[in-house]
Amino acid sequence: MGYAPRKPYQNYGTTGAYFEHLDAGELPIEAIEVLTPEMELARQVITELRFARVDLRGVREKYGVDVQVVFGDLLRVLGELGLLERQGDEILLSKAAAPYNNVLPMLFSPDSFKEDLLGLPEDYLAAMPISLVVTGIGATQSAPLEMGPSAAGAKDVDPTIAGGFYPDGSCPVMGDDRRA
Repeated sequence: MGYAPRKPYQNYGTTGAYFEHLDAGELPIEAIEVLTPEMELARQVITELRFARVDLRGVREKYGVDVQVVFGDLLRVLGELGLLERQGDEILLSKAAAPYNNVLPMLFSPDSFKEDLLGLPEDYLAAMPISLVVTGIGATQSAPLEMGPSAAGAKDVDPTIAGGFYPDGSCPVMGDDRRA
Protein backbone atom coordinates (compact mmCIF):
# COMPACT_ATOMS: atom_id res chain seq x y z
CA MET A 1 0.00 0.00 0.00
CA GLY A 2 1.08 3.51 -0.72
CA TYR A 3 -0.52 6.89 -0.51
CA ALA A 4 -0.57 10.10 -2.50
CA PRO A 5 -2.99 12.86 -1.48
CA ARG A 6 -6.59 11.59 -1.89
CA LYS A 7 -5.33 8.55 -3.80
CA PRO A 8 -4.33 5.46 -1.84
CA TYR A 9 -2.87 2.86 -4.14
CA GLN A 10 -1.78 -0.75 -4.04
CA ASN A 11 1.29 -2.20 -5.69
CA TYR A 12 1.25 -5.58 -7.40
CA GLY A 13 1.25 -8.34 -4.80
CA THR A 14 3.87 -10.63 -6.29
CA THR A 15 7.50 -9.77 -6.81
CA GLY A 16 7.29 -11.15 -10.35
CA ALA A 17 4.51 -8.77 -11.42
CA TYR A 18 6.11 -5.92 -9.46
CA PHE A 19 9.47 -6.24 -11.25
CA GLU A 20 7.82 -6.96 -14.61
CA HIS A 21 6.20 -3.52 -14.50
CA LEU A 22 9.39 -1.85 -13.31
CA ASP A 23 11.36 -3.50 -16.14
CA ALA A 24 8.75 -2.16 -18.59
CA GLY A 25 9.36 1.37 -17.27
CA GLU A 26 6.02 1.46 -15.45
CA LEU A 27 5.21 1.98 -11.83
CA PRO A 28 4.07 -1.28 -10.24
CA ILE A 29 0.66 0.05 -9.21
CA GLU A 30 -2.20 -2.42 -9.43
CA ALA A 31 -5.08 -0.33 -8.07
CA ILE A 32 -5.82 3.28 -7.18
CA GLU A 33 -8.76 4.52 -5.15
CA VAL A 34 -9.83 8.15 -5.45
CA LEU A 35 -11.17 9.53 -2.18
CA THR A 36 -13.71 12.30 -1.85
CA PRO A 37 -12.58 15.25 0.28
CA GLU A 38 -14.86 13.97 3.06
CA MET A 39 -13.31 10.48 2.98
CA GLU A 40 -9.82 12.02 2.90
CA LEU A 41 -10.70 13.93 6.07
CA ALA A 42 -12.10 10.77 7.67
CA ARG A 43 -8.96 8.85 6.71
CA GLN A 44 -6.76 11.48 8.33
CA VAL A 45 -8.80 11.67 11.55
CA ILE A 46 -9.17 7.88 11.81
CA THR A 47 -5.46 7.27 11.19
CA GLU A 48 -4.35 9.96 13.63
CA LEU A 49 -6.72 8.72 16.31
CA ARG A 50 -5.71 5.07 15.92
CA PHE A 51 -1.97 5.62 16.00
CA ALA A 52 -1.34 8.77 18.00
CA ARG A 53 -3.58 11.79 18.42
CA VAL A 54 -5.77 14.05 16.30
CA ASP A 55 -4.33 17.52 15.84
CA LEU A 56 -7.58 19.51 15.80
CA ARG A 57 -5.89 22.71 14.63
CA GLY A 58 -4.06 20.85 11.84
CA VAL A 59 -7.31 19.27 10.60
CA ARG A 60 -9.05 22.65 10.73
CA GLU A 61 -6.23 24.30 8.74
CA LYS A 62 -5.91 21.51 6.18
CA TYR A 63 -9.60 20.75 5.57
CA GLY A 64 -11.46 23.79 6.87
CA VAL A 65 -13.46 21.51 9.18
CA ASP A 66 -13.85 21.84 12.93
CA VAL A 67 -14.00 18.24 14.16
CA GLN A 68 -15.37 19.49 17.49
CA VAL A 69 -18.42 20.92 15.72
CA VAL A 70 -19.03 18.12 13.22
CA PHE A 71 -18.55 15.33 15.78
CA GLY A 72 -19.31 17.29 18.97
CA ASP A 73 -21.84 14.83 20.40
CA LEU A 74 -19.63 11.82 19.64
CA LEU A 75 -16.61 13.50 21.25
CA ARG A 76 -18.68 14.36 24.32
CA VAL A 77 -20.05 10.82 24.72
CA LEU A 78 -16.67 9.12 24.18
CA GLY A 79 -15.13 11.56 26.66
CA GLU A 80 -17.83 10.85 29.25
CA LEU A 81 -17.23 7.12 28.80
CA GLY A 82 -13.53 7.69 29.49
CA LEU A 83 -12.49 6.57 26.00
CA LEU A 84 -11.12 9.90 24.73
CA GLU A 85 -8.78 12.40 26.32
CA ARG A 86 -8.20 16.02 25.41
CA GLN A 87 -4.72 17.52 25.62
CA GLY A 88 -4.73 21.12 24.47
CA ASP A 89 -5.70 21.17 20.80
CA GLU A 90 -5.41 17.40 20.46
CA ILE A 91 -7.63 14.41 21.18
CA LEU A 92 -6.41 10.87 21.75
CA LEU A 93 -7.74 7.52 22.77
CA SER A 94 -7.40 6.85 26.50
CA LYS A 95 -5.79 3.72 27.95
CA ALA A 96 -9.31 2.40 28.59
CA ALA A 97 -9.97 2.59 24.83
CA ALA A 98 -7.00 0.38 23.89
CA PRO A 99 -9.12 -2.77 23.31
CA TYR A 100 -11.30 -0.80 20.89
CA ASN A 101 -8.63 1.11 18.94
CA ASN A 102 -9.66 -0.54 15.65
CA VAL A 103 -13.35 0.27 16.07
CA LEU A 104 -13.70 3.61 17.86
CA PRO A 105 -11.90 5.69 15.20
CA MET A 106 -14.27 4.30 12.54
CA LEU A 107 -17.11 6.15 14.27
CA PHE A 108 -15.63 9.31 12.78
CA SER A 109 -16.53 8.16 9.26
CA PRO A 110 -18.92 10.55 7.50
CA ASP A 111 -22.58 9.63 7.91
CA SER A 112 -22.86 9.49 4.10
CA PHE A 113 -20.27 6.69 4.07
CA LYS A 114 -22.26 4.76 6.67
CA GLU A 115 -25.35 5.11 4.49
CA ASP A 116 -23.38 3.70 1.55
CA LEU A 117 -22.33 0.73 3.68
CA LEU A 118 -25.95 0.00 4.47
CA GLY A 119 -26.44 -0.71 0.77
CA LEU A 120 -24.12 -3.72 0.99
CA PRO A 121 -25.63 -7.22 1.23
CA GLU A 122 -26.72 -8.14 4.77
CA ASP A 123 -24.60 -11.30 4.87
CA TYR A 124 -21.51 -9.22 4.07
CA LEU A 125 -22.31 -6.70 6.79
CA ALA A 126 -22.92 -9.48 9.32
CA ALA A 127 -19.58 -11.12 8.48
CA MET A 128 -17.55 -7.90 8.72
CA PRO A 129 -17.51 -6.66 12.33
CA ILE A 130 -16.22 -3.14 11.67
CA SER A 131 -18.87 -2.52 9.02
CA LEU A 132 -21.51 -3.78 11.43
CA VAL A 133 -20.31 -1.48 14.22
CA VAL A 134 -20.14 1.55 11.93
CA THR A 135 -23.58 0.95 10.42
CA GLY A 136 -25.19 -0.27 13.63
CA ILE A 137 -24.43 2.84 15.63
CA GLY A 138 -26.04 5.09 13.04
CA ALA A 139 -25.36 8.77 12.59
CA THR A 140 -22.52 10.21 14.64
CA GLN A 141 -22.27 13.66 13.14
CA SER A 142 -23.60 16.60 15.13
CA ALA A 143 -23.39 18.96 12.17
CA PRO A 144 -23.01 18.70 8.39
CA LEU A 145 -19.56 17.90 7.08
CA GLU A 146 -18.82 20.93 4.93
CA MET A 147 -15.33 21.13 3.59
CA GLY A 148 -13.68 24.54 3.89
CA PRO A 149 -11.74 26.46 1.26
CA SER A 150 -8.39 24.92 2.21
CA ALA A 151 -9.63 21.48 1.15
CA ALA A 152 -11.27 22.77 -2.01
CA GLY A 153 -7.96 24.26 -3.13
CA ALA A 154 -5.99 21.10 -2.36
CA LYS A 155 -3.92 19.93 -5.28
CA ASP A 156 -4.56 16.40 -6.53
CA VAL A 157 -1.43 14.35 -7.10
CA ASP A 158 -1.32 11.46 -9.55
CA PRO A 159 0.62 8.59 -7.94
CA THR A 160 1.20 6.98 -11.34
CA ILE A 161 3.69 9.73 -12.19
CA ALA A 162 7.16 8.64 -11.16
CA GLY A 163 9.06 10.83 -8.76
CA GLY A 164 9.44 11.61 -5.14
CA PHE A 165 7.51 13.89 -2.86
CA TYR A 166 9.21 16.26 -0.49
CA PRO A 167 7.96 16.73 3.07
CA ASP A 168 6.33 20.04 2.09
CA GLY A 169 4.13 18.12 -0.38
CA SER A 170 5.83 19.37 -3.53
CA CYS A 171 6.73 17.02 -6.32
CA PRO A 172 9.57 17.99 -8.69
CA VAL A 173 8.33 15.68 -11.44
CA MET A 174 5.08 17.64 -11.52
CA GLY A 175 6.91 20.97 -11.79
CA ASP A 176 6.24 21.87 -8.16
CA ASP A 177 9.65 21.96 -6.52
CA ARG A 178 9.34 24.41 -3.64
CA ARG A 179 12.91 23.65 -2.59
CA ALA A 180 14.39 25.07 -5.83
